[in-house]
Amino acid sequence: KRSSSERSDSDSESLADSGAWHDDSRHRPQKRRAGVQSADEFIRVQQRKAERRQQKQRHLTILERYYSQPTYHGQSSAVCLFQLVEKLGRPPTFDTIWWAIVGVTSQLWLDRIDEDGYELVASSMSDTVSRVCLVATNTRSTSSTSKGTGTPHGGARPTRPAIDSAPRPTADIASISDYFADIEANGESLHHQQQQQRMTSSKDVRQVTGIYPSREFRFTLLRHWSLHSAMSYSPFVVTRLASWSTRGRSKFDLLMAKLGLSQTEIRQPFAHLDPRLKRQLDEQFEEVAKDFDLADAMYPSFVRDFGWRKAKVSASDAVLALVSLLSTTGARESNRTLGDRESGMQIQIDEQADKDTERKRWLDGFYAAYDALSDFNALEDGIRSAMRLQRAIIEQGTSILERRAIKTLRAFRLAVITEVDGPHLSLFRHPLTLLQLAQFLMSALREQGKIEHAALPFVIAALNTSTDTYIVLGITPPEYTVKRPRHGQTTSLYAGQVRNHFGLIFEETATKMNIQIKQGRFDTSVIEVHRNDLANFADRLRRHL
Repeated sequence: KRSSSERSDSDSESLADSGAWHDDSRHRPQKRRAGVQSADEFIRVQQRKAERRQQKQRHLTILERYYSQPTYHGQSSAVCLFQLVEKLGRPPTFDTIWWAIVGVTSQLWLDRIDEDGYELVASSMSDTVSRVCLVATNTRSTSSTSKGTGTPHGGARPTRPAIDSAPRPTADIASISDYFADIEANGESLHHQQQQQRMTSSKDVRQVTGIYPSREFRFTLLRHWSLHSAMSYSPFVVTRLASWSTRGRSKFDLLMAKLGLSQTEIRQPFAHLDPRLKRQLDEQFEEVAKDFDLADAMYPSFVRDFGWRKAKVSASDAVLALVSLLSTTGARESNRTLGDRESGMQIQIDEQADKDTERKRWLDGFYAAYDALSDFNALEDGIRSAMRLQRAIIEQGTSILERRAIKTLRAFRLAVITEVDGPHLSLFRHPLTLLQLAQFLMSALREQGKIEHAALPFVIAALNTSTDTYIVLGITPPEYTVKRPRHGQTTSLYAGQVRNHFGLIFEETATKMNIQIKQGRFDTSVIEVHRNDLANFADRLRRHL
């Protein structure tokens, strides 16, 4: 074997003999040029780099445009989940259908969807409800005929009225309401049969539950309140009649008189009203509604029957109950303010206590509303809470309108609620209740105010005495694209997607003022501003808009 020195010498000699190694400097650039790209390749590389830079810039532009756009509401998440269930091939249940219905109805009542969009989804849900209810009806019929006639107690089972004589559903029947209409036409009332069976035996009560389409009034909790209270605390009626004024109250009394009901009848629980008068109410209301600008008082909706001895619940009833549980359940408001704090350590302790209290309220409200989705007793608690909340919203709103406490500025309208504005202040520290109050006020101003001010945005601020801050909410007025007649004139009805710019505007205003705001909610149009900063913030906001 050769040594390493010998191998290196021989390799050097072979390289020298082959002409691959020379000391001549003329050949050194050739070795460097071997790794250099040609002109065409260099141009192609630079073009690829430029394309990558342009693509990255396009992506950054898309992200910047996305994060700088106003907020808006898309399809209800409950409807999306229901569609996902159908895509997975799972059979729909009354619960999943009802939750989707409640989801889309909440968007309608909170002005997060237009009438056309709601009716499109409601029509689709109506078809699904009809299909599922017919399947459930046939299933109950089959199961009842397959069972024996004995009872667990050894006695004779009461005879179940035969429903085989009722007309079978066909492809021509568009909805479950048509199906029951055919039953009534043939003299076989399924509802009457069920009532007869319930009265026959208390030991063999059959819980008949279901969902069916219905034309509902835009009155608040009508099925659980009196007609007078449902209309008195309905934002739809109050804003159309301006019932906070003397003239508006006179119109309200005149409307009640034209409905043909006595004072006793309109003030008794609507559930106890004579069924004959209930049926006449729809026709009677249609005759007089146009004279009071209430022609669109009814809309397509759904009602759920939870069984015997349980009140029927409309989709709007469930929405108001859930909203009330979300926003009013939880810890009581603390009387402590920033002025009571003494030391820096105490400030940190109090701030942490405020965070814990707010989280507890949020969790309590969430779980209360979650239980109400499947527990009828919890839902009834929510309905009772919704009555108190709707009463507070209308009373607070009419008080603001009577005192003319809303300031109309050049670029927006402003309302501020403080300790002197009544006993309901603590309710409006939650964004959902504050939103309902703001929508009521904006609707009242739109219906009764000047046309040139109808397009002004609305900002409302409510004092939170526990943190010495204001909860500030900004909403954008709806777009007016659908026309409706009103006293010989043409005005607009909400229809169209609304985008809220206030999230970005609030952030930019606070940045220019160099003040701290709390914008920690999912809805960026809701912020918290310190009590001492609100006046300057509103003034800068006026100049910014």
